[in-house]
Amino acid sequence: MTKKRKFRRADYEATEKTQITLGEALPEEHLARFIVSVVALLDLSEIYERYSSRGGMPYAPEVLLGLLLYGYATGTFSSRKLERATYESIPFRYIAGNMHPDHDTLNQFRKDNLQTLKQLFVQVLVLAYVLGYVKLGNISIDGSKIHADASKSKAVSYGRILSMEKRLQQEIEALFALAEKADSEPSDDFDIDNEIGRRRTKLTNLAQAKALDLSDAGFLFKQNYSILGTDDINQIANSDIIIITAGMPRKPGMKREELLQKNSQIIKGICKKIKTLSPKSIIIVVTNPLDAMTYTVIKETNFSAERVLGMGLTLDQSRLANLIAQTLGISVTDVQPCIIGSHGEGMLPLSRYTKIQGRSLDSCLKPDEIKELFQRTVKRGAEIVSVLGNGSAYFAPSAAISELVKTIIRDEKRNLPVSVYLNGEYGLRDLCIGLPCCLGKKGIEKIIKLELDTQEKEALIKSADSIRKQISLLDAQAYTEVKT
Repeated sequence: MTKKRKFRRADYEATEKTQITLGEALPEEHLARFIVSVVALLDLSEIYERYSSRGGMPYAPEVLLGLLLYGYATGTFSSRKLERATYESIPFRYIAGNMHPDHDTLNQFRKDNLQTLKQLFVQVLVLAYVLGYVKLGNISIDGSKIHADASKSKAVSYGRILSMEKRLQQEIEALFALAEKADSEPSDDFDIDNEIGRRRTKLTNLAQAKALDLSDAGFLFKQNYSILGTDDINQIANSDIIIITAGMPRKPGMKREELLQKNSQIIKGICKKIKTLSPKSIIIVVTNPLDAMTYTVIKETNFSAERVLGMGLTLDQSRLANLIAQTLGISVTDVQPCIIGSHGEGMLPLSRYTKIQGRSLDSCLKPDEIKELFQRTVKRGAEIVSVLGNGSAYFAPSAAISELVKTIIRDEKRNLPVSVYLNGEYGLRDLCIGLPCCLGKKGIEKIIKLELDTQEKEALIKSADSIRKQISLLDAQAYTEVKT
């Protein structure tokens, strides 16, 4: 009788419990290691300079460049496939530092830095050649057809390097053309309708879940309220107040003009629905760029100016009050801050109108200390983003919106700074900018007139000019759309 042969069988349960680092999983001479090492030697300052100081914490250019380098060198050109590889492939996971940049980020990074990336790719290939490699993945550096991951060359000459650069540039152009083609065509395993449906379902579920969670807090707050989470815009019908937060955040490398154009399109679509569903509502705008978007809402809805306001300086004043209180070691309720101008870098804090227990800020702090506080206020949002790591401020902006809604609903006739449409006030016309206003059940019931000195007036006009430029871009965009 024949003996049954024994086999070595895999213990998958034990395998799943095995702990191994990505570095341990890669051989010392692996191409992924070389890519990480060589990228660390490159000067990426040109790419870093394109990043705004605002928005969420982006992936380091070294990570994204490394993924593109390794992907293109090994025949992976689609951004979607690169994203998936950061989950499924150990070399890609190693280069990404076990992070998973999404395909939109990879695609945008390539587009925003196209010419710089092409130059960097050539530098990497030249550096590889200098270090003795004739092939990098599937890319032949010296024209040879050696079938190895990173094969060695015996001799290196400066003349040889110069002669190969033109050919390398042509090869890099071809690689980026393949990447552009791969990203412009639907992936074989990607169904756009299914993807849209998946994302929409996810957002709907998120809204419903938050609504349920907030509803459960009613008993603890001793408040009677009803919250509905939905993605159906028809649910805003007959609303008293509508808050617009929809829009894109500014991505790394994105110009302000691009953000302006993209968000204006989103706002215009929403305004059409508001006009039909809630023609008597008051609108609070939160979408950035705030002042330009508030202006857009007024023009698109044809609502009277008192029924449209932008939340921006309400938040900025709260931030300034907090920073002043921390500096002086007093209660935040003892501070009455005052800021005018655009929401953002063009904001204009007024020290002589800012009161500390009835005294002006000028009498409590030195000019240099006040200047530092104002600068910190301007950069506060970016500071939160850098500490948070992912996402941006949430609670304070929500509290600012809540304060505006409460003031209007209760008809409190209280002065709060909002982005308001001007028709000659402060010598300005046909734009929206932040100023203190009396708010009540009709929305903006009065624009408060502050007596500004010459320097303050000039600063306000400068802030207004920056908003006018954005409005001019919107007008040009609208003209192009009509012409098209």
